[in-house]
Amino acid sequence: MPVKRYLPYCAAAMLAIVVVTVGGRNRADQPSAGVDDIGNAPLVAMLNVGYVFENYPPLTEAILERKAEVDEAEAAVRARQQEIEDKRAQLAVLEVGSATHTALTKDIASAFAQLTADVEVQKQLFLRKEASIYLRVFEEMEAACEAYARPRGLGMIMRFNDAPVDRNDPQDVLRCLNRPIIWHDGRLDITRAVLEIMKANAADAP
Repeated sequence: MPVKRYLPYCAAAMLAIVVVTVGGRNRADQPSAGVDDIGNAPLVAMLNVGYVFENYPPLTEAILERKAEVDEAEAAVRARQQEIEDKRAQLAVLEVGSATHTALTKDIASAFAQLTADVEVQKQLFLRKEASIYLRVFEEMEAACEAYARPRGLGMIMRFNDAPVDRNDPQDVLRCLNRPIIWHDGRLDITRAVLEIMKANAADAP
């Protein structure tokens, strides 16, 4: 039972935990600088949350650290799995019903049950860690949005995602049809400006 299937550390999995959409790119694959180049600041601006998450260095570094922990946990589980397999090989040459066979059978069952329980505990631990990481970054993004929006008189910042649609994937088509934002003026996109605020704040943090 590979740990990787229980301990998702990729961004795509964890963004679901904080309920944001990943993978968005604007049409030029580069968010505009923001609303400063519009004559009168609009009440609503747009933010590509996926782009921020994918291009925010502190998040990338944290995910790589978590991946290293997962890899280490996987190695430990594989070692314990091998121990169980070795015991099963020993069991095959023992006389069924003998005291040794019975004792080893119980030992194998106990080891397997303990491994299963430990994997579940590890799974929950990693999920909590990653949820905490993404929530922290999301809160940093909220703070950066407020820092950008208030002095410009913005009343709302809406999430958007215009990632290319896989027309051969019905689920991807459905996600496209359910996007809350059908179209927006690219000048309303403040993604890059917010990302730069986040990077500056991270650089100033102790």
